Amino acid sequence: MKRFLLFIFIFLTCIQFVQAQIIVSKKNDSAQAANKEHNKNAVYLSLGGPAAGLYSLNYERKIGKDIWAMAGFTYGPLVSNFFLEPAVAVPLGINKLLGNESKFFEIGLGTTLYFADIDNSFNLFGDDDDDINNIAPGFNFLLTSSFNYRYQPSEGNFIFKIGLSPIFIPSTGDFFPLIGISIGGAF
Repeated sequence: MKRFLLFIFIFLTCIQFVQAQIIVSKKNDSAQAANKEHNKNAVYLSLGGPAAGLYSLNYERKIGKDIWAMAGFTYGPLVSNFFLEPAVAVPLGINKLLGNESKFFEIGLGTTLYFADIDNSFNLFGDDDDDINNIAPGFNFLLTSSFNYRYQPSEGNFIFKIGLSPIFIPSTGDFFPLIGISIGGAF
């Protein structure tokens, strides 16, 4: 139950951060109108990276000047269980781009929610005979960050990212510095 409450706290904190960025973004909209902007949406496939899996399919949305919100999905083995069991993971994050034109240094913070020990029925809330405090057996979350080189030309819709994604698992105290590479498109 403590993990679940910690997850809710982190999630609500992220929402407040995004709302603050949106307010700042609205104030800068008039200044941005004169400058040509990149596309506001992106979809890409990542190998490694903040999902802590072999691959993930991700969607990003520009929410402010050089600030992107990211959500993804992966099904497969995760680093946290040493590639032994399949799991469903949902990486969520906020990224800030530093740079101009088409070459950026991207830094980000986020979390990856994952569900391991998945059976064919994918019973998120466990069996009836589970302990009352164990709301979601196999559920855990990772704290993630990312430090990437991002190539995204202002003309066209190609995106390429490569970098380091340190991952921390609060429940076990494990730390994994993962490398990730992403390729996709913006629209």
